[in-house]
Amino acid sequence: MPTQLDVQDAVDRQPPRCRMNVHDLLTFVTIAQLESMSRAAVQLNIAQSALSRRMQRLEQDIGQKLLERHTRGVRLTEAGKILLARGVQIQDALIQIETQMRSLAKPRRGELHLAMPHGALRLFGSVLVERFTTLSPNVRLHLFERESIYNRESALGGEVDLALAYDPEPSSELRMTPLLTERLLVVGPARKNGVPVLYPPSYSIRDLARLPLIMPGPRHGYRRIVERITRSARVVPNITLEVHGLSAITPLVQKGVGYAVSTFAHMQTAIEEGTLIAVPIESPRCEVVLAMLERQDRAPSEARALLRRTIEEVAAHLVAPKHCRVLVGGSVMPK
Repeated sequence: MPTQLDVQDAVDRQPPRCRMNVHDLLTFVTIAQLESMSRAAVQLNIAQSALSRRMQRLEQDIGQKLLERHTRGVRLTEAGKILLARGVQIQDALIQIETQMRSLAKPRRGELHLAMPHGALRLFGSVLVERFTTLSPNVRLHLFERESIYNRESALGGEVDLALAYDPEPSSELRMTPLLTERLLVVGPARKNGVPVLYPPSYSIRDLARLPLIMPGPRHGYRRIVERITRSARVVPNITLEVHGLSAITPLVQKGVGYAVSTFAHMQTAIEEGTLIAVPIESPRCEVVLAMLERQDRAPSEARALLRRTIEEVAAHLVAPKHCRVLVGGSVMPK
């Protein structure tokens, strides 16, 4: 008959149990990296109340306060900083485990070529690449950043397996899948001479005839879209400065040289930082459609089908700002 000492020895030999829930830990990592409960709730596609419950449970499990709320989001406590560093390591290890198991189960080999315009690449390119390379580590993905008109030509000519393009011209040779729409915005400086600039709730197409506009060159996709829209409204846009490259437009607008007509994605960082103000164009409402293009006569490919599904899923679960509208469906994307 076992003695009390035998029972205690058996208990001591049991493997240690971890009370911490791995989903709670990964949720904490997301909140800490975004420095915001609300943004994390949107990215993880869960209610903010459920997010708060996860954090309360995690803090109870480890006996430490991890987050402190403030007016602009959350900040980490000292314990939170330590846990974030370890949590990122655990997250990376879990991704490596998943990758290894998937590659053992069904390896995929080959190369794929994907062309994306600058705006789409800024909006969800990094999420797409990370997701696809995790699911299919043995496929080498070649990513090209090009203007929409060239992306369509590359898809039509078979130079790339898939292409994303804004408002592409239809072709019977191309399979076209609309992914989302992005609103066209008038973007201006938040301040002039140190004084905040007041903007109307929206602009009309006719306002583009009086505002001093900074626009890319005539062959750029957005320039063509703006000219097509204004031409249909019989409006001549007031282009006071032409810049052959997108990177120079943002600092020029910030300095008050003129206004840009753009989508949110192109100037997302400056808008979110508050140095630029974005106002939608109404009367009529102006949107551009981002579509995925693929030749109709392409031979079936498991890797290309996976990339196509991944693009649709990432677009469907995009943390879409208020100036975007998702058009594609898609299954639930694993967290």
